[in-house]
Amino acid sequence: MPTNYYGVVNVCKEFLPLIPPGGRIVIVSSTAGHLKHFTSEELKRKISAGDLTVPRLTEMMHEFEAGEEEGWPKSAYSATKAAQTALAGILARENSRVKVNSCCPGWVDTNMGRHVGNKPPKTCGTYRGPISLVLGKGKQC
Repeated sequence: MPTNYYGVVNVCKEFLPLIPPGGRIVIVSSTAGHLKHFTSEELKRKISAGDLTVPRLTEMMHEFEAGEEEGWPKSAYSATKAAQTALAGILARENSRVKVNSCCPGWVDTNMGRHVGNKPPKTCGTYRGPISLVLGKGKQC
């Protein structure tokens, strides 16, 4: 939670004012945060709401940490990745002067993934999506 959600929020909060018009924010999320991992239709609606704000999303993440609401994905990783994707949508909606995207680099072969990923971490293919978005060569929201 501290890195995958709060860290991303804090970095965006601090750097957003420094990004020039037309600049870009790319949040490396994951398909592990897909809404299909939620078992509550109400939570799916809340986290994908078009009027969701960063304070409300942060409140939802506090509720997840406290175990106050049923229906979240089973892992904190999936919950934080869903929150990252929601954060990208909020930032894009609230900051029209910059382009904001979230993307998934694919299944990368790491210790966390028990080395079952099909992309070695140091290959160009792993970074192609995020770098393409940063350089403006990827599909934009």
